[in-house]
Amino acid sequence: MHALQQLSHDRSVESPANTRGGLPAWRRWPRFSLRTLFVLIALFACWFGYEMNWVRQRRQVIADPQVQTWRYFVAVTLYGNPPREHRERVYSTAPWPLNWLGEPGYWGVVLAPGTSDQEIERVRRLFPEAEGVAVAEK
Repeated sequence: MHALQQLSHDRSVESPANTRGGLPAWRRWPRFSLRTLFVLIALFACWFGYEMNWVRQRRQVIADPQVQTWRYFVAVTLYGNPPREHRERVYSTAPWPLNWLGEPGYWGVVLAPGTSDQEIERVRRLFPEAEGVAVAEK
């Protein structure tokens, strides 16, 4: 027996039954088929398309010139003796997947007068982080 054959024979004898290629089971890369990869990519693409549609609908509402939005509010606190006023901008953040896509959050949305109840409800669903969705008075 040659030295190389002897060396490989010794490794196979010493390695436990639950290893492949000399590595323990927890160190091996997971194995999956190409079909599984395509299914995972398709599922990710569907999720990503849904989120981008949400962003598109939000931007469509914001683009309406009759819609007013606020991205922050000014919090005023009094502290100390004598009391001093401290002003701070408090920003709202968009829901998790949207803020990763660069979409800002909005504190409030005011719609044009005469907006239907269905449209108000749709805007509430599009802006869940908004503290209020209201309709402007005529």
